[in-house]
Amino acid sequence: MHEPFLFCFESLFWSGTNRVAHAFSEFGARFTTLEDTMAGWIVNGLNWCGSGKNGSDGINYTECPKGCDIAPFWEEASSRFALNASGVVRVLLNGSNRNASGFPSPAYRNSRMRQIRHTINKSWELCFLTKFELPNMRPARVTKLLVLVMHTIGSSEVETCGNGSIKVLLKDAKRYNLTHSCHDDPDDVEHLLCVDHPYSYACQFLKEHKHKEKSDWDG
Repeated sequence: MHEPFLFCFESLFWSGTNRVAHAFSEFGARFTTLEDTMAGWIVNGLNWCGSGKNGSDGINYTECPKGCDIAPFWEEASSRFALNASGVVRVLLNGSNRNASGFPSPAYRNSRMRQIRHTINKSWELCFLTKFELPNMRPARVTKLLVLVMHTIGSSEVETCGNGSIKVLLKDAKRYNLTHSCHDDPDDVEHLLCVDHPYSYACQFLKEHKHKEKSDWDG
């Protein structure tokens, strides 16, 4: 069987940060997400499911049973992508997550987080990072796991590196023998977010840096 994820250096995993993660990876120019690989790119955004009733090719082109759809493909792809991750691996999470009702929602959906009152939700499911990606990372290949926690511009912080589900993620990384570190609002991600919000209070550091740089040049 062809292995589409061989030698995946500079891998970027994500959960709840789809748009930002892919802007951050820049389609493989900076980092590589699962969707930047050939296998992920070809089927990303498509929907299909298998069907034993269709004797020709085994695919149901009309409808998918509820809860089935394309999950098996992404489960296998996520596992293989993680198995072949090498070097410094990054995970981008959103520390400002809230559900449709406005209540805080965990950035890292782990079974242990169900015990926290504000995260109990019957429709709440474990994320791919929890079930298929983190457990399959190989300590012998991954030199370091960098957990990057972004916070949505204009939204309050729900979680940071030192609390909530992200703290659980770091414990899980340790349990899987992965060398790791966590960073709240790293500069490169913050600059990316500020492209869309240049005049927000959170992005004023850019203006201050620009003025300081001009003063340095003026001598």
